[in-house]
Amino acid sequence: MSHAKIPHLTRSPRNVGGEGKDLDGDEWDGSERGGSEGDQVSVYLFDMEGDPVAFRRSWSDPHVFDLRGRRIGCLPWDDNDVVDLDGRYLGTVVDDRLVRRNDSCQRPCSSLPDDPGPVEPTGRPLTPHYFPNRFAYEDIPVLRRA
Repeated sequence: MSHAKIPHLTRSPRNVGGEGKDLDGDEWDGSERGGSEGDQVSVYLFDMEGDPVAFRRSWSDPHVFDLRGRRIGCLPWDDNDVVDLDGRYLGTVVDDRLVRRNDSCQRPCSSLPDDPGPVEPTGRPLTPHYFPNRFAYEDIPVLRRA
């Protein structure tokens, strides 16, 4: 099965048209999108070490999925905090990372978006960005086991 490559995400996660390398070190020049015109490619999220642990179908997608395509959480507010399926704080999307803040507090969510069911990730993860804020975050333990 051939996998399309996703574009390198610049500092602005909404810009998906740059050049870069995927995790295998293959160059990507922005010309390969795979699939038909207008197809979305998954936005991969990484842990502290830069390993892919989750994805979203797009930057505006309120759902977060594990790499097998099962929903593990969502972003119910107008910020980058992710809650699990029970409505408790799971982590925060910081650039291209899904990590847990060291100073996190519970902010319960009483209403979650409807479950879209299982989905398949598209494309391949690229090399993660440099992450200088390691002192303020930690990995999400449940994602390291997956």
